This record gives sequence, C-alpha cells and structure tokens, in this order.
Amino acid sequence: MENDEKKNVKSAGTPQSERYPIRVVMVLLPVLLVLLILLIRRCSPPETPITPPVVDSAVDSVETVETVDSSGEASDTTGISEGDTMIPVPDTVSTLPKRHSEKKIPVPVDTVSVSDTVESPQDSVADIVAVMQQPVKGCGGDTSALWVYPDPSGGLHRRKVDVLFHANRPAVVHYRFQEDTGWTKYTGDPVVISATTTLHFDAIDSCGTVMEHRSEYYEIETARSSALCAKDMEQVQVGEMNFCIDRYEWPNRRGAIPRSYVSLYQAMDSCFSVGKRLCTVEEWAVACSGPYSWKYPYGQSYEPYACGTHDSVVAPSGSRPECRSFFGLFDMAGNLLEWTSTKAVENSSFYYVTGGFWESGPKSGCHDKRYSYYPQNRHNPVGFRCCSDVSAPSSAKPGGKR
Repeated sequence: MENDEKKNVKSAGTPQSERYPIRVVMVLLPVLLVLLILLIRRCSPPETPITPPVVDSAVDSVETVETVDSSGEASDTTGISEGDTMIPVPDTVSTLPKRHSEKKIPVPVDTVSVSDTVESPQDSVADIVAVMQQPVKGCGGDTSALWVYPDPSGGLHRRKVDVLFHANRPAVVHYRFQEDTGWTKYTGDPVVISATTTLHFDAIDSCGTVMEHRSEYYEIETARSSALCAKDMEQVQVGEMNFCIDRYEWPNRRGAIPRSYVSLYQAMDSCFSVGKRLCTVEEWAVACSGPYSWKYPYGQSYEPYACGTHDSVVAPSGSRPECRSFFGLFDMAGNLLEWTSTKAVENSSFYYVTGGFWESGPKSGCHDKRYSYYPQNRHNPVGFRCCSDVSAPSSAKPGGKR
C-alpha cells in the first residue's frame, strides 16, 4: 500500500502535460542551431582570392588587352608614355565613327635598317609597354577612330611644301619617305618636301588605337611658267585638255559656305558674270581625277574621313585639307553636288551633276554623276564651280619667246 501511495504522490508532483514539451525542446534545439549556422554561412559573401598580375619584362611586341566596362563595351588598356610627342587636335576635325579594329603596330616589310636619326615604329614599343600596367581613363566609351592627315595634302605643288600632321585626338605619329629605310617620330616640326616623293605614315593614340598605314603622293614642280589662269583658279592639263577651274565651290573663297539651292541657269549666269563659264562634265572629271585617273580626288581608295561625305550639313570651303585633288582643287568629293553644262545622254532634258554631296558616302567619286535634277529648279544639295579657257601669258609677244 505504501509503495502504491509513493508512486501516486510522485506522479501527482510532476504532471504529464509538463513533461512532454521539455523533451520536445531538448530534441529540436540542436536541429535549430544547425539550421541557423547554415543560414548564416549562406548569407555571407564568398571569399575571392586576390592574384597579383604577372608582368613579363621581356616584351617583344605590343598586344592590346581588352577589358569590358560597365556599359558592356570593350576598352583598351594600352597607353603611351609621357615622353612621346602628342600632335595637336585641330578645330576642323569632327568626331569620327570607329571602324578600325586592328590593334597591332604595322611595321613595313621593306624596313631594313635604322640610322641614328631614324626610328622605326618597333622602337617606340618600349614606351608603350612601360605604361601598359597603368589604367587609362576615358577609353572605354570612346567610339571614334583615330584619324591623322598631312597638311598640305598630296598632289601637285608648284613649290616645296612644309607638311604638318593633324589628328582628331592626341597621337604619336611615325613617318618616312619612299626612299627611306626607316621611320621617324613626328615631333611637331614641319616635314619639308622639296622633291617628288611618297610620304608614308601611321599613328597610335593613348588608348592603344592604331591608325592603319596611309600614304600621300607629292609631285613637286618648281619650274612654273607665267600664270595662265586667274589667281583663284588652277590650271588643269591632261593630254589634249587644257583649261582653268575654280579652286573652291562658288563663291570660290576659302572658308566661305559654298552656295547651294541654285538652278542650272543661275549657276551659268553666275559664272558668266565673272568672265567664266560652267564646266563640262568631262572637264570636271579630269580636274577631279588628275593625270593618274584617281577614282577619288585624293587617290584610288575611298577614305571616309577625307572629305565631307558623312556629314549632316555643308562645310566651309577648304575646311578639309585632305579633300584636295591632284591639281589643288578642294571639295570635289562630297560637300555639294555640282552642276555641269553637259546634257545627260540618258535624257537630254537634264544636265549632269557630279561629285556627291555631304552624305553621299562612297558614291562621291570623280566619275559619279546624276541627271535627276530639273535644271530650272533650285536644289538644296547642288552647287557649282566655274571654268575658263587658258589665256595666253601676258609676257608673250607675237613671234617672240616666252
């Protein structure tokens, strides 16, 4: 009886409803702790090991390292040392669309030796490699191509010329003449050309963008006879053709906005008012292509940045020095279409216009002509320039010597 009573008393001291929650908590507590630890580890950022860059001191060539910025565009990390000479940026050069993807410095295969005063593009690699580990700011969003050109441009020159290089942004330029065996770094001083030659050049900017190899042909003719054309005109003599033509589009003044929105008959009257005439399509094409039958006024290959062929408006006459023909005529590609006095073979009611205008692109060559403009109407992209016959020298006397 006493044992049964002790059992009843013990059972009565600890209710069964209180014993089970304690057991459940004891069982679930370790599980909750494990889950909490896993949750904390999951939310913590992973540790990223930092690997120092490996720099090879024996670099034989420059390779462009491309990274991707926040906009997703590739950017170059190649640069130029502070010791290199940057050529200035002229006000007349606009931002250009990027088209060159080649990033290696071109080295001509005919370069066989380098003198003390001649430096090849390969020699400037050390300057670029020295700063390859330094970050270059402002290159990731740059979408323009590097463009360098000489001023004055190639073609026929009646005297020696002092050439200066210009670019659309600071760059290091190397050049050489056709007869040279090595390259010279351009320092900003004029490059004197006193005899007929071909000038080769290329460039690289601080972002590592390389301009492909280019060349300009210069023909120097120092022995010139008495002037046979007006001062604002150039003489064109190819084969049996010999005439004078305006240096710029009407009103034939450098820096002036050429006149457009004129009819054919207005153009004829304007030329007549100054003792000239409208050019024939044959004269215009020969003046543009020169004695070597260039496809464009500056050469055989289309250069998208040489003339105003990718613009939205007409540009001042002569504002693009590279848009110069062999005979020294400006803006014969792009800028404005030009009236001629030649009736179209396709339809005799129309007259040919030539040269393309400010957004003609490659369709702006010396032999690109159109005949869809009504001659009695005025057209926004159409202008003109004048021609005249070659006059006898004022010093010439009948039966005498010049």
